[in-house]
This record gives sequence, structure tokens and C-alpha cells, in this order.
Amino acid sequence: MSGVGSAASTALSGVLAASTRLDVAANNIANAQDTGKLSASTQSPTSSALTGVQSSNVAGQVYHALQATPKSLSSGGVAVSVTRSSKSGVAFSPDDPNANSDGLVATPAIDEVTQITALTSATQDYKASAMMLKTANDMAKTLLNVFG
Repeated sequence: MSGVGSAASTALSGVLAASTRLDVAANNIANAQDTGKLSASTQSPTSSALTGVQSSNVAGQVYHALQATPKSLSSGGVAVSVTRSSKSGVAFSPDDPNANSDGLVATPAIDEVTQITALTSATQDYKASAMMLKTANDMAKTLLNVFG
């Protein structure tokens, strides 16, 4: 692959990875206050394979946070794998419809400060990758003007 094409491909992978990280953080923030019933199934993930970044919270089940893990590709660029955490917490909320007889509910194990930090970081990565994509486009245009 040419240098310009490789730069564009790397930049595009960065944009897609940042977009996935943004989706994960936003989804976790949106579901941070969800509750569920305490049970044995509350302590395990609701889904072992994710087909997309979306909430799979079923009535009565606590939301399990998503985790985005970036990894470098041998061909250049970056990819993100998304997994669902098996962790959950417990809170006292006797008026919650999911509360057990002791007034306890399952809560997602989500640190909102960490999620906002991830959101900010992914936004900056998105901007940097978009700028790299624009630069690769400008380089291609210059090459076409010189040799075209």
C-alpha cells in the first residue's frame, strides 16, 4: 500500500476505534444509575458475545458495564475489542421495584468519573485521527496535482 493510502487507512482505523470508545463510555454513563434484582445471574455477564455497542439490560437484570480495549494492528492502525464486565455492586434502595426483602438492589459497577475521562480521551483521539485523515487527503491531492 502506498504511503498516503497507508496513512489514510491508519487514520480511518483511529476514527473508528475512537468512535467505538465514545459509544462505550456514553452507554456506560447512560446506564450508570440502572438497578436490577439481586440473584446469582446478577453476578455474571448478560451476554458473552457482543454484536454491537448497545444496552442489553432486560427487566430485572442489572446493566453490566462495557469495556473498550484498544490494540495495535500489525498492519498499522488500531482496533478496539468490546467486552462486558461481570462486576456489579449492591445498594440500599427499598423503594426500587427491583429491591429484595432487605431493600437491596444490584447496581452497575461503573465509575462515572472514569467514564467521563474515557469520553474526553476518545474525543481527543477522534479529533487527532480525523486531522490525520485530512492530512493524508491533502497529501494525495498534492501528489495528483504534481504528477497529474
